Amino acid sequence: MSLFNSDYQPISTATPATAATHEPAATSTPVPVKGKAVTYSGTYSVGLVDVNVPEVVKDDDVVVKITATTLCGSDLHLWHGEATGIAAGTVLGHECVGIVDKVGSAVKNLKEGDRVVVASNIACGECRFCKQKITSMCERTAQSIADLRGSTGQRTPESFGCGHLPGKMPGAQAEYARVPVADFNCLKIPDEVPDEKGIKATSNGVKQYIQTDAVYINSIVPLRRIKDTGIKDGDIVGIWGLGPIGQAAVRFAALAGARRIYAIDKLDSRLALARQGAKPGVVQTINYQQLEELDDVVEFIQAKCPEGLDCAIDATSTHEPKSLLHKAEKVLRLESDNPNVVNECIRSVRKMGRVGVVSSYPGAMNHFNMGAVMEKGIRLFGNGTPPVHLYWQEILDKIVSDELDPTFLITQRIRLEDVPDFYPVWASRVPSIQKVFAVTRFGPEKAHPGTPALTSNQQLERLDGGRRRSSLLVTVQQMGGRRRSSFLQSMLSEGKTYLDKALGTAQ
Repeated sequence: MSLFNSDYQPISTATPATAATHEPAATSTPVPVKGKAVTYSGTYSVGLVDVNVPEVVKDDDVVVKITATTLCGSDLHLWHGEATGIAAGTVLGHECVGIVDKVGSAVKNLKEGDRVVVASNIACGECRFCKQKITSMCERTAQSIADLRGSTGQRTPESFGCGHLPGKMPGAQAEYARVPVADFNCLKIPDEVPDEKGIKATSNGVKQYIQTDAVYINSIVPLRRIKDTGIKDGDIVGIWGLGPIGQAAVRFAALAGARRIYAIDKLDSRLALARQGAKPGVVQTINYQQLEELDDVVEFIQAKCPEGLDCAIDATSTHEPKSLLHKAEKVLRLESDNPNVVNECIRSVRKMGRVGVVSSYPGAMNHFNMGAVMEKGIRLFGNGTPPVHLYWQEILDKIVSDELDPTFLITQRIRLEDVPDFYPVWASRVPSIQKVFAVTRFGPEKAHPGTPALTSNQQLERLDGGRRRSSLLVTVQQMGGRRRSSFLQSMLSEGKTYLDKALGTAQ
């Protein structure tokens, strides 16, 4: 496999040549080597810039030459301005695979030229949580400008490319990345595993691990939900939301032995893809928009399964609210929770059932159905930041053995240079796009068989939200943001606070 695309030239590390002279050469500071990176420059605005190639800072660091990265739904929180405290110039992205380029003196298990997938969350490898590989609980690496102690009682682990609460570590939508505690936070991948199969090492399957992209990581989140909720042979499972996380959850639930899986979404293309995730008859799909009422999802499941589900998994996104109240909160930038799907899950499971849920907001779900949880003895599992290190070897093994092939998620293949133009496309929720695989100039020259070819400039322009529309889209969205003056925003926020206190729902 060629490490360079034919139309790229490698970055030169040589200093500028000097004219011949008999005088001793003057000592000069080496010119920093530059690499491309996608950086945040404001709400609805990202760009491709030249940044200094990172160096080994600590003895246990490595610098990875990234071959592939991805766009994740979590990146849209930053693009939409939904996460505060992000500095302009923050390198985005948290999912990648690549080649070890520089190695610190204390690194024992890696050498230059090794192909690795990089964990999305940075762990110390030594604390009591890391020793159990529950790395999403690691507190020693947190360098965030703020923490979540007010709502969770503990700090959050450091993550790549978030630039706010989970730390300031530059991200993976770049040509290079520095990885701390590299022996622990990098997983070597075999040469026979292509990037397209290994990128999921961060989010969000065995062969997916090999990819530098985020494909592998996205598999971690649904696998954790399957593990936490304890799906076993003969279980009846419901999965709400059939994006990349939900699709992977369908397949993991089938591998765990679920005899029936209800897959719920509103897009026929996603429903059709979910039906391919298990042997015929196991997956039964529900298009909730074709039901008379939103709550009819629960009634439909109860009619088909009177005793209720054994397990329900919320794999939905806060970007697509269902209720009118939630839609209004989103427009006014007052969104704090997304309890609708969680409540549907709670109502659908049988007594002593299990519900796995992830929410993108601290202190979310403050309106979920606690009474039903208590009366039915439901076990509720939060599945937010995944413990990547706990599951990535298992997923890699499944990929190598062909038990799991994560490439089914990849619907778009683009160059790193096209990532900024693709953010509006990604935000427009084009139904045909599931997972975006972005290759750098160091990536494979040809796509792995069965995965999409590179999207051309002409194809990108024709996509909803593409280059022809992006300027208008951004302008309209920014105008909408400017209409909400800081005074109005403050008044609305205070009004919501008083209402929460009056209703007893304040945190």
